[in-house]
Amino acid sequence: MPSTIPPDAKTAFDAGMAALTAGNAAAAEAHLQRAASLAPQSADVQGNLAVCLQALGKLEPAVVVFRRAIQLQPDFLEARYGLGSALQALKRMDEARAAFGSILTTNPDHVESHYALATVWQAESRPNEAITHYQAALRIDPDFAEASYGLGTLLLKIGKVADSIPCFESALNVDPDYKEALLGLGAATYRTGDSAKAESAFTRVLRLDPGHLQSIIGLASSQRRQGRNADARVNFRMAVELNPNDARAQYGLGEVLHAEGQTQEAAEHLRRAASLNPQMQDAIALLTKTTIQ
Repeated sequence: MPSTIPPDAKTAFDAGMAALTAGNAAAAEAHLQRAASLAPQSADVQGNLAVCLQALGKLEPAVVVFRRAIQLQPDFLEARYGLGSALQALKRMDEARAAFGSILTTNPDHVESHYALATVWQAESRPNEAITHYQAALRIDPDFAEASYGLGTLLLKIGKVADSIPCFESALNVDPDYKEALLGLGAATYRTGDSAKAESAFTRVLRLDPGHLQSIIGLASSQRRQGRNADARVNFRMAVELNPNDARAQYGLGEVLHAEGQTQEAAEHLRRAASLNPQMQDAIALLTKTTIQ
């Protein structure tokens, strides 16, 4: 911060920064507003006030103050990035894209801006542009776990399932307990037919979060596909107990019970699955077969 600002402004600024560091954004705002009024030409004061406003969810005022800081100091990288982040949170995607893009014009290796642009393009259903920026972020920082995960999620969504698996694995090499990456790896390997690897991924999620419904269903589905009906039945039943209104759990349990010859109970769960999701044709077809038997 420039040393030319008045001492009372510096006192308020220091108090505000201390409160912000301590996680007390409300107290920080009062101090930083006072500092900004006493030193209106200080870009650092304005920029940190904007960060504080953003932390409080006051996004529109934060945008105004970030712009003021940038006007005072055009090369203020943190304020330019903060502006983009606030605009993205406000769903003002064109402006956010312009803010992040302007950073890359002068700082082409700014990894956070590449990542942010990837998430903006992904939110706008522009996968090719998003992939370009995820890959750029990873060229700059190969250990950027969130970028690896984001790229994997996008590739999985657009049907490039096999290509998504190394991305999830890269994220997990950086953070072995990255739950979302484990979920992505489980979903991708299940879809490629590697049920054992999917089972391992879902099991790891459940060590971190024992009641995670999606992982219990994924684990049970992987076990069912490997012919381990007894294990699958236990886990599908656990999923149904956790959420009786989950059509996938009801269908899975019904399918396993049908395979085991317990047709009456199977029909109950298949009927429930079909009522919860009338578009679940597999449940309807198996229910028809079960009731005919």
